[in-house]
Amino acid sequence: MTPASLRDIRIKLGLNQAEFAAILGRHPQTISTWERGTKPIPETGELRLALAALLAGLEPVE
Repeated sequence: MTPASLRDIRIKLGLNQAEFAAILGRHPQTISTWERGTKPIPETGELRLALAALLAGLEPVE
């Protein structure tokens, strides 16, 4: 996943970075660094499933 694609997903969902971070269980600064490309986005299955759930209109399960 690229920084631009992560940002596009967040914007498509109508969320700001703080809201997106809260849903994903991350710190808002983490989302910011991912979107700027200053830190790599982890390629974990957990993150991908959470994003897929959000895109499908579901709440991710903790």
